[in-house]
Amino acid sequence: MKKWISLISIPILCVPLLFNWQALEVLKLKTFDALVQTPDPSGWFTTLDITEEEDLEFTELDINFLDVNYLEDLLNVLDALAVAEDEDQLAQATSTQITGTSLGKDPDTQITTLITGNVVSLRRSVSESVQLDVNGSESYTVIFIQDGVSNVVKINGGGDSIITITQGG
Repeated sequence: MKKWISLISIPILCVPLLFNWQALEVLKLKTFDALVQTPDPSGWFTTLDITEEEDLEFTELDINFLDVNYLEDLLNVLDALAVAEDEDQLAQATSTQITGTSLGKDPDTQITTLITGNVVSLRRSVSESVQLDVNGSESYTVIFIQDGVSNVVKINGGGDSIITITQGG
């Protein structure tokens, strides 16, 4: 009689476990963790060499037009212009120097700067769009004023050629 009770009670006690999927999943994961060995860290690491010129290339295909900050803080932009007048200079193989923005898509000024050969292309697309292509061997001061936000970009130290682009209110 005791054998029959124990044989009947084991399936009865296991039935709730079969319908409790969370407990069954935990049991499976614990079994898997017990069977799989975790390797010790080797201490080796990989060093990436990104100094090659081809890795630093930025083309029109790299522009993300949806990456736009519509809520610019005007005070931060004005402070950055006052402080960063001589900062952020880029010297390309063409020896073109640019201040006021960085090469590629600058998240602070939202100006995309491309250098193709001897042509420097400045683009800014927020609520309005502007594109300016200039000769990279000449000196320019470019002032973008869009919806009350002003950005000053100097190419090769600025100079007598001052280009002012005003859009919006």
